[in-house]
Amino acid sequence: KGSGSAGSIDVQADSLAITGSSGIRNSTKGSGNGGQVNLNITHTLTASDGWISCSALDAGEGSSLQIKARDITLSNMSNIYMSAYNEGNAGNLVIESDSLDILGGSRIIMDVWQTGCLGEVIIDSDIIRMTGFALDDDNSPVRSGLSSQIGNMATGHGTTLQITTDSLEMNDGAIID
Repeated sequence: KGSGSAGSIDVQADSLAITGSSGIRNSTKGSGNGGQVNLNITHTLTASDGWISCSALDAGEGSSLQIKARDITLSNMSNIYMSAYNEGNAGNLVIESDSLDILGGSRIIMDVWQTGCLGEVIIDSDIIRMTGFALDDDNSPVRSGLSSQIGNMATGHGTTLQITTDSLEMNDGAIID
């Protein structure tokens, strides 16, 4: 546990593929603050069994995450996590795209486990499609969708989920909770 702050992550690319349990993480342990994570993708961002995570694990303020891409597809239980595990607050999440597909048990997860609070979550996409589920290691179904969770013993606050879209399609067990 240190007091230093995390650095920023800035990715600018025509396309970005995150696969095979790979991921992008910016988290804090101790009193240091997280850095900004910016993913500016000209065309497609795809994740298949991949993840993007910004977490405040102790007293520091968590990283904010901004994703801009024409097309975003999360599949095969890929996740975007924004978490506050202790007294630190999670950062903001902003997603801007023409299309956002959340498939096969993939989720955007915002959670708080103790006294920390979640930041704002803003999703602005012309078309949002959430479809299906997958089975986890215990053979339990994991629904595709958006999830905001407050842990059993948490005293911190959740967030407001702001979705702006022309079309929202939810099929085959997808969920917003």
